[in-house]
Amino acid sequence: YAQEKFGTADEITELPQEYKDLEKRVDTIARVHQNFLKVAKTYNTPNYDYPVQIQESLIGFTNTVTNQIQQLRNKPDRAQTVEHPKTLSHAIGRVAIDGAMQVGHEEAFGVALDKLGDVSNKLGDARLAMDSEIVTKFNTPIQVTLKTAIEGANKARRNVQLKRLALDAAKTNYRESPTGKLDAARSQVEQAEDQFVGAVEEATHLMKTVLEDPEPLRDLADYAQIQLAYFKQAQELFSGLVPELEEIRVTQESMYRDGDE
Repeated sequence: YAQEKFGTADEITELPQEYKDLEKRVDTIARVHQNFLKVAKTYNTPNYDYPVQIQESLIGFTNTVTNQIQQLRNKPDRAQTVEHPKTLSHAIGRVAIDGAMQVGHEEAFGVALDKLGDVSNKLGDARLAMDSEIVTKFNTPIQVTLKTAIEGANKARRNVQLKRLALDAAKTNYRESPTGKLDAARSQVEQAEDQFVGAVEEATHLMKTVLEDPEPLRDLADYAQIQLAYFKQAQELFSGLVPELEEIRVTQESMYRDGDE
């Protein structure tokens, strides 16, 4: 492909088809990474599932709980009073625990609420840990790939375009040169051609590196593993909770029926 003929002024040096195919594939990989980041950046914000519509109403019951805890510890700290993990699970946990305190732990409903609140808070903690791990092992590596391997390939591609323009300009200069300057103009074309070929080879190598890099596969596997660990923990937490709640329900139902007899 490097053996270009010297032609008309509007002649544009063609890029190899393999090169153009690689460009399309690299652009696709870049878009996939960018789209993942657009969605996965949600994990960078802990309160992404926090129910906005109840934030104000939460003030009442969270203050009730934290004030009681504060009194027990006798360590007034306003910052600790108002700061709570803002996840849906933690919100459920706080509602349940506050409800248990209001109902009373001597009541079956109060006991059940307390157990649900404890598990919900643990699930919320697990979710925050999951989010942090996803940011570290998925979001950050994707950003690194975009900023290093993919950007490196794109920079090389931009250099190809510059060398291509320089080659086209050298060809035009050769065509328009007087006879006495043809040798010098030809030398410029050959030099520009060598630089163009070198740029194409470098960009081709870097684009193939992007396409063959196993790191994105590792990132996906890490993401799946982190999700698995989280849902496994959720399953373990609620597998222990459900029988306890069912036992409380059965006992209460038996007492209810006995009271009717």
